[in-house]
Amino acid sequence: MVKEIEGAIEKETSRDSSRIVITVLFTTQESTASALDAAIRLAKGFDTTIEIVVPEIVPFPLDLDHPAINTGTLLRRVCELTNGVPVETAVHLCLGRELEQILGTVLKPDSIVVIGEREPLWLGKYHRISEYLRARGHQVIFTIPRNKRHA
Repeated sequence: MVKEIEGAIEKETSRDSSRIVITVLFTTQESTASALDAAIRLAKGFDTTIEIVVPEIVPFPLDLDHPAINTGTLLRRVCELTNGVPVETAVHLCLGRELEQILGTVLKPDSIVVIGEREPLWLGKYHRISEYLRARGHQVIFTIPRNKRHA
């Protein structure tokens, strides 16, 4: 089961099915900022919406209705990233038991997913997730924050 927190949408978006939706997977503040910049560049010149998916894993002793984090604080931190973004943007905080379960629930078929990662793909912890997403037909794009790129 996955629970999406109500009121997580930062800016109102139209639900026009002809729009291109680019999904940014929240990882860390810095890496997500890098992914958001890449998504904005991809969106340029197209009728696009950017959706930031913030997956929050809730361990089993806890109820999904009572996660260990303050969801309001987390949402404010993520929404700060969207200030000044020239593209319609939505933020979705999703609570679940496993990342794959959350992504399988919230992503539409053939989604474009941008992931910010501190390390190159083959070293980073999101390698397994990218394989999971690609196996299900999604397009995955990785970004590395400028100050983390290896020479």
